[in-house]
Amino acid sequence: MLQRQIKQQGNALIIALFVMTLVGLLAASIYIYQKNTIARLQSITTNQQYDAYQQYATAWAMHMLREQLKQPGNQQAVDNLYQPWHQPMPTFQQNDWVVNAQLEDWQGRFALNNLQITEETNAPTVTQAQLARLIESATEGVQDATAITAAIASWINTTSQGGNTLSQDVPYYIPHLPFSSISELRLIPSVTPELYLALAPLVNAIPGQKQVIPVNVNTGNAKVLAAITGISESQMQQVIDARPFADMASFKSTLQKVEPSTTALTLDEYLGVGSSYFLLITTIKHQQQQRTIFTLLNRRPDASLWVIWQDWELL
Repeated sequence: MLQRQIKQQGNALIIALFVMTLVGLLAASIYIYQKNTIARLQSITTNQQYDAYQQYATAWAMHMLREQLKQPGNQQAVDNLYQPWHQPMPTFQQNDWVVNAQLEDWQGRFALNNLQITEETNAPTVTQAQLARLIESATEGVQDATAITAAIASWINTTSQGGNTLSQDVPYYIPHLPFSSISELRLIPSVTPELYLALAPLVNAIPGQKQVIPVNVNTGNAKVLAAITGISESQMQQVIDARPFADMASFKSTLQKVEPSTTALTLDEYLGVGSSYFLLITTIKHQQQQRTIFTLLNRRPDASLWVIWQDWELL
């Protein structure tokens, strides 16, 4: 009898321990589930706040660009670096969030997609010469800027032949389509990492571009404008010192004073005083994290603005 009682007590103890273990496991799983749920909700909330602050910066940028067209005497959409749109957005702070933003004229750079071949213009000959000069000025000791330019042009021109990309470590076909991103230059065998880093701040890529995009003479730097006009950087710097230009006539007059023999006076298709594409650079800091978001905006003649693309990097 005593033996049976002890056995029953042992079984009861084992069952009690088993139940306690199950309760502990259940409690731990509930805790972990709740903790993960809270972390997911916090992540979702944080991402929503990032999106909200980015939308705030985009709304600011669109407002500034619309207002620029409303300025008295600006019916011809003249854009320069002394206008309010180029001033940084006032820093926005809320709790542990800090938001900064600034607009860059995307047309202050050389448009890679100007290399497209069209039947109506001689753009390929002219723009390839411009890009070759830009490559030579951007990097020291470049071997053959003309060959590199031809390889870049082959990326978008169906009649051009590029390098043998099928022999690369990761083989691929040349798309023969306009550049969607500057980063596509890195896939071209003749574009070295050094050349890419040198060219990246000087060129742009506008997805779906079907016509020549002119460089704004009021915002382009000396390297880009010198490459397009064919004069030296030091001469172009003299022209830049005379900015802003209200129209192309004043730019041409200044250019001719600096270099009387220039042939750039006939390059109206590749130069202008206004812009349609702008890059918004938004920096959002939250605690120890920082995101930089790049947004390409297209301002049309009717003052409507469209987001072409948006990309971001996490630092």
